[in-house]
Amino acid sequence: QQEGKEIGRINPDAFTTSTTQPLPASYRKVTENKNLALYIDYSTGYFAVQNKKDGVNWSSNPFDTANDKIANSETASVSISELMVSFVTSNFSTVELKSTDAKVVTETYGESQIISFYFDSENTNFIIPLMLTLHDDYLEIELLVDSIREMSTSRILSISLLPVFGAGNAKDEGYLLLPDGMGSLMDFNKYYSSINVYTGAVYSKDPTSSASVSTYTYGRDLTEGVRLPVYGIK
Repeated sequence: QQEGKEIGRINPDAFTTSTTQPLPASYRKVTENKNLALYIDYSTGYFAVQNKKDGVNWSSNPFDTANDKIANSETASVSISELMVSFVTSNFSTVELKSTDAKVVTETYGESQIISFYFDSENTNFIIPLMLTLHDDYLEIELLVDSIREMSTSRILSISLLPVFGAGNAKDEGYLLLPDGMGSLMDFNKYYSSINVYTGAVYSKDPTSSASVSTYTYGRDLTEGVRLPVYGIK
């Protein structure tokens, strides 16, 4: 409190928003309301939702991946993918594909947009559709599970949906806060060697999990406990 006056909820308008790159010319506006606008690149299936109040674009994929000189080949491949699909073949081999391996068809369905990914190769024949629906103050992205088609002997094990949605670009400045121990900072667009995905157990490890009794590897398992269940980005 401040001199007997109750401090209300945080006003998001008090914070400045990040800068944003303009949308590429290939993006077409498909729908909008008073707060948001949805754009789609029909040739790739990439999309972006724009906050009309401040002009910031939140995109399914970064716009300038070709200019990224830091990301390795695997990271660069993920950055241009909207889906990552893991499946098992008839001979029990596990294979992973990305949406860049698929043909993309976009169509209008009522007030929504459906983006369908057609995977057709030697081992698989899948159709995986996404539905985008713009609401007053958010974009709903739905994986249409009931409409997935497996038209071969292969079977889907997992689907990673929009792994880089809202990711920054090669020109963004800022840092990421990881809640490791008392907190660690990772600067944007700085080269880090041997970086893995960060995971942490907020409420301690599950004693029934095999991961909790795994062998400690010196130099690789130097993580602290998650003292506060927070993360942040600037």
